[in-house]
Amino acid sequence: QRLWEAHRSHLYQRMILGGINHQRTALFWYVAMSAAAIAARWSISWAIEAQIALLTAEIALYATASFTVGVRARLQR
Repeated sequence: QRLWEAHRSHLYQRMILGGINHQRTALFWYVAMSAAAIAARWSISWAIEAQIALLTAEIALYATASFTVGVRARLQR
């Protein structure tokens, strides 16, 4: 894809196309980003292993959200 052209592959657009309204989509991402920021700030004093575990958990949550949205969008077609 050309980055300068409009496309619908971002998770936000896929959520909208999957039938989740704008308000719920925005709220989901506000909560997810806030939680990640708070967790990152809170974990500064943790051991590196704990920080890596937290980061791994956050990545898993985002991957699960992406997978779920993809499945939902395919089912709506």
